[in-house]
Amino acid sequence: MFKIDRLVVDGLEKGCITDTPPTISFSLDSDKPGEEFSHGNIKINDWELETVDQINNKYQGPLRPYSNYSVKVIAYSKSDEVAEKVTAFQTGRLDTPWVGKWITDLSYDFPKKVSPKPMNFIKNFEITQKVKRAWVNCTALGVYEVNLNGKKVGNDYFAPGFTSYLNQIQYQTYDLTDQLEKNNLIHFVVAGGWAVGSFNYIRKNKISADRQALLAEIHIEYQDGTSQMIASDGTWKVSLDGNYQMAEWYDGETFDARIHLDRIHWQNAAITRPRKDPKLLAQYGLPIRRQETMTPKKIELSPSGEWIFDFGQNFAGVISAHIKGKDGQKIVFRHAEVLVDQELFVKSLRTAKATATYICKEGEQVYSPKLTYMGFRYVGVSGIEMKDIELEAFVLHSDFREIGTFECSNKLLNQLQNNIRWGESPISLTYQRIARNVMKDRVGRVILPYLHRLLATILI
Repeated sequence: MFKIDRLVVDGLEKGCITDTPPTISFSLDSDKPGEEFSHGNIKINDWELETVDQINNKYQGPLRPYSNYSVKVIAYSKSDEVAEKVTAFQTGRLDTPWVGKWITDLSYDFPKKVSPKPMNFIKNFEITQKVKRAWVNCTALGVYEVNLNGKKVGNDYFAPGFTSYLNQIQYQTYDLTDQLEKNNLIHFVVAGGWAVGSFNYIRKNKISADRQALLAEIHIEYQDGTSQMIASDGTWKVSLDGNYQMAEWYDGETFDARIHLDRIHWQNAAITRPRKDPKLLAQYGLPIRRQETMTPKKIELSPSGEWIFDFGQNFAGVISAHIKGKDGQKIVFRHAEVLVDQELFVKSLRTAKATATYICKEGEQVYSPKLTYMGFRYVGVSGIEMKDIELEAFVLHSDFREIGTFECSNKLLNQLQNNIRWGESPISLTYQRIARNVMKDRVGRVILPYLHRLLATILI
């Protein structure tokens, strides 16, 4: 059987949203020995292309903002067999000017070498007609999480992603159609991330901005043909008093579940702008998403009285805790890659706390960090009895498709490759630590640079 087994738009099998003409690529499969590709036809709406190439076929037709495009590929083999496959992509804003304004709390400042408190933004809006479709375009100086009516929007972590913020910033597009109600509350929480927070070995902060900022537009198309836009401006509210009390890459996160958004102090947001004039581009990098769920292989009580959960594998990610808690109960989750004398070994972390702290409300609840991540195998838990908690963990990394593997005769290099694979995330802590050991070996010193380049090509 001759078939198209994979069809991608700009490398994505689904969910491509672009501001530039995309490229179409496809791979073929056949159970007939010696079968070859002859030619193909690509049709995108009313545009067609005859091609003899399977990769990087560039769309050269017209593009309109906020539009859907169907993609159909017909492939012909040299033995005259035919295969078809369809997919689709969407356009983003293209060159549509932003109506929304960058907003922040201009009164907020914080000292050197620390990360800012997460900043909360909310806007209430009402729907009075039947909705055809709705979406939000949004980005931030910092990393953000967005919720609509109390439910997370999208599946991404750490949007808008790590770029040179002074030059270009990615924006995301999330569908809101199925989450809309008559009365709506959209809530963004923006942590310092790479742009504002403490980042790099000397804990430098405010690298790309003095404080967090948000830019957003909610677009609503109604079934009667009319439309509405709710754009970030001075009528949006901002607060530093939300559930996220602290969030940063090195120290972790503190979340207080007792806090209700309708009971904290809010003020009107202030208009701001980035330091320079960065281009705002539809997301072109792969998003960071949850990839696997890890369960503990062993649970033991340490000599100091801390419960140690062993997940059996070092990886980059976050815990997910199912808790039976009491109002005000504080649970502390510490993370480490190794144990020494049955205790978490954290000396190698230097000043990083790598700790998630959760303050409970009354009853059953679930907590998983959203604005930080850890590199760990072991989690030390204190502040709760084991009968009241179930702990698992999520592996986080860029949403790539693995298309190759690496193995050689050097066991140390194989282990390095395995650690890089498991540590693939915004920042690979494991790579730096293991690489130092490999560099002590003569073979490792020669091969390491080439191995790293190889890994960059097979992990996409």
